[in-house]
Amino acid sequence: MGRLLDYEQMLGLITPCAREISASWDDVNLASGDDNYVQKIGNYFLDFHAQLIHRPELSGLVESSGSKANERALKIAKAKTGKSKVLVSNLAHSSIQDAAVGQKDFFVGIGLEPVIVYADPTNGFQVDEDDLSAKISKHGKDIAVVVSTYGTTPLGHAENLAIRDSVKQLRKDGAWLHIDAAYGGCYTLFSTLITPTLPLADSYTLDPYKFVGKPGASLLLTDARNLRKGIIPYYEISPLTVDTTLSFGPVVAWIQMIKDYERAGLRELANDCIVEARLAAATLRNAGIKVVYGPKMSVVPVALPSAAAAKYIRENLKQSGFKVGKLHLEGDNYLIDGFRFTVTPRVPEFHKVRELTSTIIKMI
Repeated sequence: MGRLLDYEQMLGLITPCAREISASWDDVNLASGDDNYVQKIGNYFLDFHAQLIHRPELSGLVESSGSKANERALKIAKAKTGKSKVLVSNLAHSSIQDAAVGQKDFFVGIGLEPVIVYADPTNGFQVDEDDLSAKISKHGKDIAVVVSTYGTTPLGHAENLAIRDSVKQLRKDGAWLHIDAAYGGCYTLFSTLITPTLPLADSYTLDPYKFVGKPGASLLLTDARNLRKGIIPYYEISPLTVDTTLSFGPVVAWIQMIKDYERAGLRELANDCIVEARLAAATLRNAGIKVVYGPKMSVVPVALPSAAAAKYIRENLKQSGFKVGKLHLEGDNYLIDGFRFTVTPRVPEFHKVRELTSTIIKMI
């Protein structure tokens, strides 16, 4: 078998030119505060994304991954509020979701206890209002931070927790609001097919690599007053990061992609991915296959009768050269198993997406 066509990961596009140019900068340290050129480009990277979310006043940190940026946001929220709990949905990113169901100790190290609210399949997989109200009524005084995801991993949809009246009231009462837009941020903000706004929040995670570029330069955006920079007595560390070592190469790759595609090209790229995902979903539905949701962005989630059936299909697709992701959604009154595939700028020519869709129909 040759190399699998990857429709599982959310992979950003990187052209051979961007890869070649950035490679010569991979061993240059973004954390070196006395390298003026590196700091200038790093600040442009940060300022571009602050402008992109229409919050030019925000500062931020470059992190090695979206998960690290989320973790940093939660630590800041706990320190700022002095409270002990985090409100998240069952569709939050795996780094948070696993902790929420007790599989990992992610929150333990931060000192936060998860309060889980459940997405309702009958209401566009938005959090149930009664569940939300009940959890806030019970735990509200202890909630340090609410996490609302823009571009969920299993469904590729935007949660509306951030704009719910009860969450707005929590913010007025001192809770922190964090938007995890690691995947959905760039699609939402570049595409003309999605409402191009993110709600007001205290912090945001963006991971440009999930759209264009290569991994290693995610962003946590927030007010500069929320950022505590470490003091290293022997080292002039950059205000762009709290790490002492962080490769500059991924920032250069992103810069080159912006030059190569410009705004119009990026808009077309985002739109193409979304259109292809929606076409694939429509084709599957017309063949009688259950698509769980949307797509709103570029994730196509497919439901099957059981976890065993889902595993069988995934393995057979792998034998046919296609790598797709697992889908397991578990709420307080539902269980959905299946698989998901993601149309990203790095997937092969879009006719291959149609080949994948055709293969799925033949198998199911």
